[in-house]
Amino acid sequence: MALSGVLCLEAEWHQDLRSPDTVRPVIEFFTSTAAAKPIPLIYRQVLSKADIALCIERWRRSRYKGFELLYLAAHGKPGKLDLWKGEGLTLEEIGTLLKGVCKGKTVLFGSCATMRVPEERVTAFLKVTGARAVAGYVKSPSWAESTALDLIAMEAIRNSGSPRQAWKWMRKNCEGLVNLYGFTMHFA
Repeated sequence: MALSGVLCLEAEWHQDLRSPDTVRPVIEFFTSTAAAKPIPLIYRQVLSKADIALCIERWRRSRYKGFELLYLAAHGKPGKLDLWKGEGLTLEEIGTLLKGVCKGKTVLFGSCATMRVPEERVTAFLKVTGARAVAGYVKSPSWAESTALDLIAMEAIRNSGSPRQAWKWMRKNCEGLVNLYGFTMHFA
């Protein structure tokens, strides 16, 4: 299955309104320059649990069925996404929001250390969401480095047609980066 659409939900990286930090130009570059055929992109900035819940509720609609990669870009810590003013979502809370909406889809956490959790929590997340794969970081790489590796992961999924094949390719061709930044991928 080729990558046919990306839903990107990005939290703010800084409370300073002058901060230019965003993954938006990177994800727009990726989706607009995909070989031969651009990939549809839905991008939303989210500040709260309510924002994320609203976007995911809308993503359930049949018109968004082809958006099979959910890219969650935010600050993180083990088992959690950090949002505005200390608000956050645990892996389990995200799983509950995504319950039943991710069948055949991939969730990519573009956030530090969110995947540094016991295997049982990842397995439970995959089971609750129905996702075919979940990926992210067990370490805390810099923003630019992790965004670049996220782009490589998305491109590998697009080229291979499956997260499992993408992971195989990444471990072979990007082993140093995968290990250095603590990138990992798990499958249902």
